[in-house]
Amino acid sequence: MYGENRCVAACKQLNLSFRKGAFLFYLPAVRLSAVEAIVLLIRMAVPALQINSLSLSMIPAELLKSYDATVHTYETGDYIYEKHSLGLHYFQIVSGQVKLSNTSEDGKEFIQHIFETGQCFGEALLFLDRSYPTDAAALSASTVLELPKDRFFELLHAHPQYSLAINRTLAQRLYYKMLMSQNLFSKDPHVRLSGLMDYFKQMHSTCTSLYCLPLTRQQMANLTGLRVETVIRTVKMMEKEGQLQINDRKIYY
Repeated sequence: MYGENRCVAACKQLNLSFRKGAFLFYLPAVRLSAVEAIVLLIRMAVPALQINSLSLSMIPAELLKSYDATVHTYETGDYIYEKHSLGLHYFQIVSGQVKLSNTSEDGKEFIQHIFETGQCFGEALLFLDRSYPTDAAALSASTVLELPKDRFFELLHAHPQYSLAINRTLAQRLYYKMLMSQNLFSKDPHVRLSGLMDYFKQMHSTCTSLYCLPLTRQQMANLTGLRVETVIRTVKMMEKEGQLQINDRKIYY
């Protein structure tokens, strides 16, 4: 009830319409920018969830299994699903890393998102009855819980507290897309990389000290649309300017 009241208050401030149990927010005439609206909604709607963003929508494994979720293991590079296949499952990572990516006609990969232990993916397509616009592949040896679509909705109906968590996760991903799309308009690689690092630190770290970025230079390039040589050169420049530190090839930001 508390979370619902906060959602209503946030929606009124942003001139949004709110419907109990709804998974979508409608923005008819928001005066704030879209990014500001999403940030404010996230902060106001669920202030009680003071937990690491990696576990925002993590549904207990035993609960998932009680609704017929199955455990699948993948080796590095294995596909969990491929582009154009129909979204029929909710996925939650027990261990490992998973990337969502597209590959251009000339073979260049663009990573849309990287998910880690405790995070879910694939849930958005369950609400749209659409096929996947990306491939999903394991970045490392991974164990994933996979829950059928019909059972996923049965679980949310019986346990509505997870609906709010799913909403918050979707809002954060929308915020990330808006943030990154703004940065991608810049031709300055420093702006693109700083935006990426800022987001990862904000979403994955609860402290203000240096944060170890869990990305390779190649992954940073694939996430920002830059050449890996440009990433390497820009990161070294940022180190010289005191904006980050490099220790054993790891970036601390």
